[in-house]
Amino acid sequence: MSDPPDAGSESTQFASENSPGPTAPDQRDPQRLVRHRDFRRLWAAQTLSMLGSQITALAIPLLAVVTLEASAFDMGVLALAASLPAPLFGLLAGVWTDRVRRRAILIGADIGRAVLLGTVPLAVFLDLLTIPYLGAVVAIVAFFGIWFDVAHA
Repeated sequence: MSDPPDAGSESTQFASENSPGPTAPDQRDPQRLVRHRDFRRLWAAQTLSMLGSQITALAIPLLAVVTLEASAFDMGVLALAASLPAPLFGLLAGVWTDRVRRRAILIGADIGRAVLLGTVPLAVFLDLLTIPYLGAVVAIVAFFGIWFDVAHA
């Protein structure tokens, strides 16, 4: 006959380590993160960045068609400009991101995109907006987007 396990045996210790113990009261508080200033700043910045990206994805092609009366070929050129930086700079962005602080890349890429996209209304106001200009802006914004996405992953 086997003896029952005593209090110091391995099976008793293993069971007590895996059993859920009491949780600190603040760990179950759903608003715990909202109280942290750094989290609120990150959340606000991410929300603003995502909102800007979605508006840009809609506004640039709409601007090209309505304001510049872009043809199907022009729209294809804009689509090419938006997608070309990924295969050209994607691997380079990954290697470079591993060697630099990610926060600096995230902030720099967002600021770069905002400044470039801010030039579009200025170009409309000054009557300088053209398809080549819009294509260059889209390509450079996509370039910054690649850096941002790689650093964010």
